[in-house]
Amino acid sequence: MIKENNGFYDFPLEKIKHNWPFDTEMSHELFWSNSLQKYSSLDEFLSDYAIDGSDDGITVFIGFFVENNKGYYQGLDDKKYTFKNVPYSLLISSAIKYELSPSMKGPNSWETGNWSGILNYLLFTTFPIKQILEEGQYMKSDKKEIFKGFFITFSNLQRTYKSKLKRFFSKKDCKERLLYILLYSEISKVEGIALVNKSFLTQDLSDIISYYREI
Repeated sequence: MIKENNGFYDFPLEKIKHNWPFDTEMSHELFWSNSLQKYSSLDEFLSDYAIDGSDDGITVFIGFFVENNKGYYQGLDDKKYTFKNVPYSLLISSAIKYELSPSMKGPNSWETGNWSGILNYLLFTTFPIKQILEEGQYMKSDKKEIFKGFFITFSNLQRTYKSKLKRFFSKKDCKERLLYILLYSEISKVEGIALVNKSFLTQDLSDIISYYREI
């Protein structure tokens, strides 16, 4: 652990790589805000959650504060940490894994919408979510929740967010993104390609929504 001249320490990367070491509320907000790629850095994210009127830059997340537009953390060991050595993508990845972990499940966990959030990552962001999905093998344990979350989000896009859907179909890789989602959902490649091509031509998700409704 390297101590800086100003008394701050680099936060240990190992503590983030293998688990989520911070406030649960923070993991939830990171997960959802970045499902639409709202922030590009931890500093930008934390600045939006600083408590109004706080002279010492305290945020709503336990232990985190902002100083000179930079985010810091003071943990139980009373040391103050900087995150300049921590890739923002690593924080998001850790938060996603935590949000999808068994410890975060409830009796109606699909209703919390975590898999709706994952679909947003797949449709709209450049975050490398595919690696997390493949490594986590969530289809073995969460298939029902995944299908319901995807169905809800596709349906909402079709019914309520027309401009958002239009932006998606304007992406150069929209067909590739849709096909990955369908193949991840265990549809055959032949049927998946047919659904993607029809959806692209019609700029409409009706057939894909029907597929998820049926399963």
